[in-house]
Amino acid sequence: MIQYISYSDLNEFYSIKEVCRLLEMDKENLRKSCEKYNVKPSRNEIGDWGLTCHDLRRLHNFLYKAEKNLVERKDDDPWA
Repeated sequence: MIQYISYSDLNEFYSIKEVCRLLEMDKENLRKSCEKYNVKPSRNEIGDWGLTCHDLRRLHNFLYKAEKNLVERKDDDPWA
């Protein structure tokens, strides 16, 4: 389940490791999710790869909506 993230409390940049911790997923699943939703990691001023605050919010929103749609579809099945 996608955890709540307070968008107003986010920093400007999160490393790949920090994004994995925030979204509670491993690096491979993060890579697949980024590719699926066209969210591209970038480098910060010291050369670390990660996501900007804006990209992290976008990815989190895509993941939240995808999970919500899955739950709604399961509830719509009369044979479930």
